[in-house]
Amino acid sequence: MILLPKAKSLCMAVVLSLLALPLWSQSVISGRVEVEGDTDADGVTVVAMSPRDSTVIAFAMTGSDGLYELRLQSSLPQLLLAAYRMDTERQVRLVENSSRREDFRLRASATDLREVLVTAPTVYRQGDTLSYVVSRLAGEHDEVIADVLARVPGMRVKKGGMLEYLGKSITTVMIEGVDLTQGGYGLITENVTPRDISAIEILQSFEKIRALQDKQHSEEVAVNLKLSGHAKGVWSSAVDIAGGYGKGLRSQDKLTAHHFTKKRQHLLLGYFDNTGHPDADPLILGTRQSDVVYPIVSGTYSPPGDLPEESYLDNTTAYLSQSSAIIPRDSVELKIRSHYTYNLLRKRSDRVTSYVDPPLVLSEITQLRERRHEAKLEGDYELNKRSRYLSDHLELSLIDLHEPGSIVAADEQTTERVSRFRAGTVNNRLRLVRSQVRLPYELRLDLGYRQSQDKYEAIPSAVEPITQRLERQQLSGYLGFALIDIKPADHWRYSPELSIDYRLDRFRVPLLLDLPTTEISLGQRLEYKGRKLFARLSLPAGYLGQRGSGRLFVLPSGYMEWKPNYQWTIDGGSTYSHRTSRSEYLFPGTLYMDYRTIRDTKEVSPYVDHTLSSHMRVTYSDVFRLLSIFVRGRQATVWSDYLDDVRVTDQATLIRPCLAPHRWSDLGADLQISKGFGWKSLAAILDLSLDRMSTEVMSRGERMPYDSRLLQANLRVSIAPAKGLTLEYGVSPQLSQTDYGESSAFRSLRLRQQLKVGWTIVPGLYLSADGQHSLLRHDSGRGESLLLGGELAYLSSEKWRIALVGQNLLGATDYSAITYTDFGQLISRYPLRPRTIMVRTRFSF
Repeated sequence: MILLPKAKSLCMAVVLSLLALPLWSQSVISGRVEVEGDTDADGVTVVAMSPRDSTVIAFAMTGSDGLYELRLQSSLPQLLLAAYRMDTERQVRLVENSSRREDFRLRASATDLREVLVTAPTVYRQGDTLSYVVSRLAGEHDEVIADVLARVPGMRVKKGGMLEYLGKSITTVMIEGVDLTQGGYGLITENVTPRDISAIEILQSFEKIRALQDKQHSEEVAVNLKLSGHAKGVWSSAVDIAGGYGKGLRSQDKLTAHHFTKKRQHLLLGYFDNTGHPDADPLILGTRQSDVVYPIVSGTYSPPGDLPEESYLDNTTAYLSQSSAIIPRDSVELKIRSHYTYNLLRKRSDRVTSYVDPPLVLSEITQLRERRHEAKLEGDYELNKRSRYLSDHLELSLIDLHEPGSIVAADEQTTERVSRFRAGTVNNRLRLVRSQVRLPYELRLDLGYRQSQDKYEAIPSAVEPITQRLERQQLSGYLGFALIDIKPADHWRYSPELSIDYRLDRFRVPLLLDLPTTEISLGQRLEYKGRKLFARLSLPAGYLGQRGSGRLFVLPSGYMEWKPNYQWTIDGGSTYSHRTSRSEYLFPGTLYMDYRTIRDTKEVSPYVDHTLSSHMRVTYSDVFRLLSIFVRGRQATVWSDYLDDVRVTDQATLIRPCLAPHRWSDLGADLQISKGFGWKSLAAILDLSLDRMSTEVMSRGERMPYDSRLLQANLRVSIAPAKGLTLEYGVSPQLSQTDYGESSAFRSLRLRQQLKVGWTIVPGLYLSADGQHSLLRHDSGRGESLLLGGELAYLSSEKWRIALVGQNLLGATDYSAITYTDFGQLISRYPLRPRTIMVRTRFSF
């Protein structure tokens, strides 16, 4: 990019003006506290507060020697410094905000207390760490810690207990500083109870590796859970049992047990559910995956996206999980985790497929049964010191997927089909960081092996029997080396990185084919970090070689973050990618996708993706007023060569590869507001997005334009208008339009609404109701459903709960959905889950 002289002057003036802004005052206040008549000055609280409104900026507790130390970052010229203990008088003084020594001598004060109400602050701040007191956030009916986390201002709890804070995904949830699950923290947030946790710490700018702290800027956010006194070093367990009837016996059972200390932690979980919930995958979302293997053959089932899956799936899930961590000394951690999941999923739908050219309509009934076994074993060794970091991660995984089924056409001809997929992977990841050497460096080494077998058989009417067998073996290796702390000038850091990624794929389809792929990348990163301003410029470039051909690629990106104070943050960035896509599945031979779709790939060259994306975010957060506001805008555009050639005959759809321009763009904005907690809380989340895709397809040798537009919104509001009453409302409208050629157009409107009500009738008796309304309008018809669920719970104590649970109380029977493709439209009708009544009880030990 070339700048004109005036533009250069303007950019320089902007940078200088940002650097000239007043810096935060960083100060350390320390000293000794003495208590008259007491040689032990342990447990004295020293608090630094704002003189304006007495909000807490930092706090510390004295040890037995009476010493304390406060580290604070604040632009205030003066501070209120207070020292007190339950048996002393409170002493407060106004001091300058600078590094200094302040000693206190407190007078003992004994008072007879009759009726005492002690109200602790809800939130503390110390540096980049926010601490929320769980007892002030937790509600009477919160069962797991995820229910409490949902009340933290700026926090968003997603499926499976996964978290997002002020628009940033949380990567780590720890217990007493230990990352027990290595990213799969849904096991923690969905199974640990609030009574076992005393405080929730939000760690901003979190860097887990001590050797990288103060050497590279971190934008990660982590959560640390502080244990309650009664939960430390003891085994705690809970049994949750639910049973009832809904077109058969239904049960939903869970057993949890855990033992937490700073040196040893264990979390065990057993789960069984045949009430129609999809599976247990959300519990282990975020666990480190090694290119998870999925079948190449896709089934003929496309679920509606505007209904919860438990509304139409008849699923049985069994799940076992174990996570353990041992910390023999402060810098060493040993971890082992094992997971096993069994899923039996029954799928049924009536489908009508309408083709565009020639006009052809196929009606069919699809019935599939999917049995899936998944097992994973992971082990970790981690050495984490200020001078070096070493980690070794070993992972073994197995998957077995068996999917028999049948498709009944309009002429009542039945097509039997069977799909079987098996795969196993072995991966080992090694990471080494050395920080206290002349040139600090980081080394990564990953080795992996994967083997899979895919088999598909079908006996359709009017088409020859189809049999597909695909065997695949993959050997992968990655080597990366980076220098992490080169300082060309004050506040500047430069880091070059060289990486080599090699993969060898061997396919048998039925011909044997070796597909080696080599990617060599040279990355460069330049960072500026001041007191308020951070900027980063990255310029990775490399070479991707496969099938005897190769292409260069570049992935430049930039990011900037400006924090004028603790309340405001403005950040944004952009990324451009120009690279060749991997052609792992573009091998010669014939691949049958289902009984009427044939793909003949022949020899295909890799196609190129051009991607441009950017975002900008403005965040305001006042933790002491429990107020957070977050606004983000995002944009992404993709240009690529697209493989698509559709020809339709009376008996089959033949897809052949050809190069066609493909453009996709996304514009979106997010707004999140949260205020307060408890029965005075208010939270609102609004997401807006506009997607558009433009490409070309082939029909009988003629190239036709294909355009698709999607406008969608998601609004969710929760409020507690009165004590004991909570309301949550969500609405998600979606408008779509697809234009095929010059004459065919498809339009649809989807609307989903959900209302949740919680009401404490009397202390210990709680009623909740969940109503869901789904509406679909399109050119070919209309689908609508209204679902109602409820629960009446009685809590006799913290350790026992009994409830009456109902699902689909109105008895809705079916729902229609529609899917648009580049050759037509599919309209599917799904039978909904039957009315189910269950009794649920929970015991805690």
